[in-house]
Amino acid sequence: MRGIPSLRQLRQRVALAGALALAALGALSQPAARLQAQDGAASCEALASAAIESARQACGDMDADSLCYAHAGLTVDIAADAGVPMDAPGQQVNPASVASIQASGADAATGDWGVALLRFRANLPETHPGVEAALFGEATLTPAASAGVSPSGEAVELPVRTFDELPVLLRAGASPNLPQVAQFLQGQEAVVDGRNERGDWVRVRVGDAIGWAWINDVRVTGALEALPVLGETDILPTGQFGAPMQAFTLSTAPGDAAMCSGASSGLLLSLEGEDALNLLVNGVEISARSGTFLLRATPGGHLEVFALNGEAALAAFGGSADATTGQAATVRLNDALSPIAAPRHVDSFGVDAVAGVPAGLLSAAELPCVAGLPAAGGQVAVRTGPGADRFTSLYYLEPGRAYPAEGWGADSAGGRWWKLSTTDGAENWVEAAQVATFGACASLPEAQARTVAGGRPTTGGGQTGGQTGDNTSALPAGFAPTGNSVWNAEVTVDQLSGTCNSAPLNYCAHLVAIAPSGQSLSYRGQEITPFTLARTGENTYSYSGRNGLNDGNLNLTVTFTSPTTYTATQTLVLDADPACQHTVTVTATRR
Repeated sequence: MRGIPSLRQLRQRVALAGALALAALGALSQPAARLQAQDGAASCEALASAAIESARQACGDMDADSLCYAHAGLTVDIAADAGVPMDAPGQQVNPASVASIQASGADAATGDWGVALLRFRANLPETHPGVEAALFGEATLTPAASAGVSPSGEAVELPVRTFDELPVLLRAGASPNLPQVAQFLQGQEAVVDGRNERGDWVRVRVGDAIGWAWINDVRVTGALEALPVLGETDILPTGQFGAPMQAFTLSTAPGDAAMCSGASSGLLLSLEGEDALNLLVNGVEISARSGTFLLRATPGGHLEVFALNGEAALAAFGGSADATTGQAATVRLNDALSPIAAPRHVDSFGVDAVAGVPAGLLSAAELPCVAGLPAAGGQVAVRTGPGADRFTSLYYLEPGRAYPAEGWGADSAGGRWWKLSTTDGAENWVEAAQVATFGACASLPEAQARTVAGGRPTTGGGQTGGQTGDNTSALPAGFAPTGNSVWNAEVTVDQLSGTCNSAPLNYCAHLVAIAPSGQSLSYRGQEITPFTLARTGENTYSYSGRNGLNDGNLNLTVTFTSPTTYTATQTLVLDADPACQHTVTVTATRR
């Protein structure tokens, strides 16, 4: 890469202890002692809030091409002639002189949460304000060294042609066991720009394609020993991404490795305008225009690109995938952080995937508010208005999805609810205490519910739609059918537990008829007579008693997960084998 110092240059490694950094920040961040005095999540949230505020103030006057030491716990490898060592918040250096940037995970005990802020143009024109970026948490960014440079420091490219008329298979590395990435045909113009240490494989560039060829399959003009020795799986097209910070390797800790909840790891990129940004990250080509994107990469895992807003496109291994706002694209990586498969599109990602991402570090990142299931999961109902006691449920939030929010409201007890955005203008509300959020939720306007409770009282009294007169009577009807309905039921294999003398029972897919029956439900599947299910909670109905053949005791619990789906768990103890329990689960869809 142009502008990156050679390996012969002396590099200075400087790391700043958390307490010293906080002291240098003075009034810009909380004292470490105050952070240490707080417990658990509260101290982590305090650290994250303080780090974001202090980082923005310390690096508020960044140059167009600069790296700024933003918060404690950062280690920067720079060339000896790059200027003043980076050992205090607010210090800046040109990214072209950086060999590596290593942030650190949030630690409320020390006050560390390594953060670097960057501005760079990469391939963008000089008139462009450039990319705004933040590296944070347990993350390392290493700019790629220029390929095709010999030990003498000079670029070397030697002409090459095929050995005969047969095409040469170019592979992802110096081994016949690695996958093919391109073909080199007779008559094509190509060059070799590197070799492996043994000299029996060379790296070939044919147009935009790069791959490795066995030396006996090609004819090279020139001295092979003059070629630089490259890593045997290096197929990075760094020659096409030669601007400072345009090609780099990113490594981040897995999401569950964070020391501090509310303060995660990754690389945030934000840019504006219509010019396309082209980057090479871990050997994957990424193209993006105006938007904000979160990048993570784990060894032996995936490179993940989350489109917080905007659109990005990924290309690797001859394949491509894109991601627009609320979507992601991923690429499988080997342990050396190189791609081993084509990119894959991900339709949506959950709020838990971006939890703890400090979007506030970037001045341009005003991200829309989204809500979704927290990392702990669970079932959270979306209702027709703000209040579980007044409004009926519509559906459950799905794992791995982020739901845009457009406003907030309060229930009868003053609790906060988020109003979710819908394309049909319907009322969709979810309780704030049950969900995780991300983005500019604090700036949402107050919204009023346009619907009423659908004729259902706000206190415990008689209700319609299959309600009982017990302690569930104040609950809305939920998803249970209000008329006769038929369902397709799929049954799992019978699981035996206890001391069993009998064999597993042979269940098969079947039809189920469900209908309201007073305050209960009538449920008839393969049984001769229907069961009466009593309501035990919103969307949940149960039966306990003799089975249809009257040769055992049955427990059946049905949970409606939407107006058109339900799940059920059935346990049976036969009279002839009382120490053995048969258990199956049912998933059903309405016909």
